[in-house]
Amino acid sequence: MSEVREIAVWAGNEGSTQDTGRFLLLDGERVWHSVPFGDILAGELMVRMRAIPGFDSDLLLDAVSARGGQVESLWPPRAVASTRR
Repeated sequence: MSEVREIAVWAGNEGSTQDTGRFLLLDGERVWHSVPFGDILAGELMVRMRAIPGFDSDLLLDAVSARGGQVESLWPPRAVASTRR
């Protein structure tokens, strides 16, 4: 993906977080891409996300810990996310 417009996370209620969790990336064409937590690319993605200005690692941990079965937006920060279309 050449341009990431939004990063979100989803972790299901059933099974292990490693098995059910996934990162969701919205590209410049407005297409979502899913990267399972157990995928080898997830580790590289984590390193790259932490380097993004405004990325909140604590928000990621909170979203995964809650395991509410809902998509949680991680980046851009929520105040900006609602204005990006």
